[in-house]
Amino acid sequence: MPKANKYFDKSIPVQFSAIKKGDVKVVSTEKVGNLEEVARYADGVLQKKKVIPEADDAEVLIHGKTKADDFLKKGESLGFRSLDDAGGALGKYSNIRKFIGNSRIKQYLKTDELYKFEATIRKAHPDVLKYMNEMDEFDFAEMVRGYRDLKKGEKLSTFENAIKSGDNFYGKYNGWLKYWQLTLGMKYSLTTIQDLKKAGKLLPTGNATDIQLASIQSFTRKGDFINRPLRYENNSEFMGDYATKGLQYMKDGFDALRKIPSRLVKNTKVFSGKAFSKADFEKQFVNGIGKTVPNKSFISTSKLESVAEGFTKLTKKWAGNGDKVAVIQRIQVKDGVYIDDLSDWGKNLGKTRHSSAEKAIQIQEEVVLNAGDLKQIGEPIPIMENGVHKIINGMKAYYIDFIQL
Repeated sequence: MPKANKYFDKSIPVQFSAIKKGDVKVVSTEKVGNLEEVARYADGVLQKKKVIPEADDAEVLIHGKTKADDFLKKGESLGFRSLDDAGGALGKYSNIRKFIGNSRIKQYLKTDELYKFEATIRKAHPDVLKYMNEMDEFDFAEMVRGYRDLKKGEKLSTFENAIKSGDNFYGKYNGWLKYWQLTLGMKYSLTTIQDLKKAGKLLPTGNATDIQLASIQSFTRKGDFINRPLRYENNSEFMGDYATKGLQYMKDGFDALRKIPSRLVKNTKVFSGKAFSKADFEKQFVNGIGKTVPNKSFISTSKLESVAEGFTKLTKKWAGNGDKVAVIQRIQVKDGVYIDDLSDWGKNLGKTRHSSAEKAIQIQEEVVLNAGDLKQIGEPIPIMENGVHKIINGMKAYYIDFIQL
């Protein structure tokens, strides 16, 4: 009974007397005649039952955090406001009700946390509840893991805002769930690091810890779990506990690797490639000498110009309308970190894990730069090949030179 009583504030004038066949019975400390059922615990979920037929003229003994949590008294009867009266009922979303009681969810949330989660999603937009109800149990559990991640990072308001509309929740560019699905399980990257170490395939790692190296390795697999919230203001609140810790592990790991001479890349050029619409190219780079280009997240570059060319092809489809231009940025760096041996797209892993990708980018010889500013030091230079302006995948190609500030 002590565990069952934890569901309710101590000030509520009821106490549990027994649990029988999945039902929770309570007896009031005030005399109300026969015992009344005011709550039921079924399928692993606390379900409040409507025992006050008409809540409008009932006395609110205890004001809950939401209307659904109000504890009422009407005449000699005690109970909760019905979910229908409180709004946001989950009754018609059978899968959500089933998922909430699933053991996959309980691995992430304690009983009291589960109750708070349920109270939160009751306030979700109907489109969001419909979307949740159509998930399978694995996707729903993964969403709950994301909720827990925000809770740990003290950013539950991000989840509460996300469930207010379908676009906020599952939208392709603004949706929190779409962002959370970018995050990766750290166990896989930790195993990768340990396997590479055992095989003797890693360059010296100095004082970098396995979790720091694994965070960097995860970034090479799907970097947008860090890049999106750092680069885009409308995604800035998406970074919960997992990504916040991962970001710090990466920063500390890069600092440790930078102290190793074989990994430090300085006073040399590295390459980065991207396609631009002709209009954006002219706006951003023509007459741009001395212009500072801010970068809010890590900058991935390569020792190889051929890799940069590969990325101009890869990014062409996102370059907007009209004529396109292939840009090869040549960056003079001062403190880059060589991570090809750790990278999912390096000599140890690229060909096996990404065999279907274009060969030019399977092994990227990656050099990562810290977030910071680059300065343009020259006008765009046409790339010439055999005396002719080079064409990459139908796009005229240009060099643009920068220095790392």
